[in-house]
Amino acid sequence: TTERSENGVKVVRWMLNSVPPPTYSAACDFKSGRIDRWMEIEFFPPCSVRIHTGAVDANTGAKEGRREGGIAFWGWNSETPETENTSHYFWSGARNYAPDEPPIRAKMLDGLAPTFAEDKIVVEAQQAVQDRRPDAPFVMIASDAGMAYARRLVNALLEKERKLASPGIEP
Repeated sequence: TTERSENGVKVVRWMLNSVPPPTYSAACDFKSGRIDRWMEIEFFPPCSVRIHTGAVDANTGAKEGRREGGIAFWGWNSETPETENTSHYFWSGARNYAPDEPPIRAKMLDGLAPTFAEDKIVVEAQQAVQDRRPDAPFVMIASDAGMAYARRLVNALLEKERKLASPGIEP
């Protein structure tokens, strides 16, 4: 689901009765081998994203708010432009499961590194296409609704900034 406001966008995704990803299985002992998993992603213009993701044993009421006994991760991501086509990307994260156990921390970090590496490959490939064909249309699918709204929010902020920088001059 996508929830829009004037100040941001929130995307919520549920994966009910699913197989836990390896990172989750390494950090938490799920009794049934199946989980109810959530991803809550909030965008705050112009450049910050808060992610709350986690899982509990399947059919224990996570969607209704009962999320005890599982694993949860909170992430914060921010970007800032470096050049016209490059950005600096910063992230941090916290978890609720076994906070005082260094081996769990290491396993989770080891699981995050490949995820970020995969994302980097995709983002760099997208940028290369935009560099080659700046007039090419964006192709969106239904699950891109949150991102599409976030782009509109940022574009509106840029337009407002242009107007404030050049009063009376249309861009």
